[in-house]
Amino acid sequence: MLHTVVKRSSTFAPRVTSVIGQRAYAHDGMKGYGEKERGEETVYFRKEEEKLLRTLLQKVAAQASKHDVEGSKAAADEASAKLETIVGGKLSAAEKAALLEWKNSH
Repeated sequence: MLHTVVKRSSTFAPRVTSVIGQRAYAHDGMKGYGEKERGEETVYFRKEEEKLLRTLLQKVAAQASKHDVEGSKAAADEASAKLETIVGGKLSAAEKAALLEWKNSH
């Protein structure tokens, strides 16, 4: 019996590995599902993935600033210096801080 299972599983294994690399869309097998709907679905999932990646990036940045205090301070100083070269004295210190906070949150 075990020999039969192994023999059969080897015949199905190539099919399984070839399907793993493909993205399964909800429209597979549905009639009347056109290119427009496929495109809308792709856009939706890309936006959702982008949201998840932004959240992950914020978590990594928070952990990095917590564990690498010197590197975090150096990066903040560099960002402040670059902002200063761009805007000069046109913004107040509070406005610059708010702009840097906004930049780091997006």
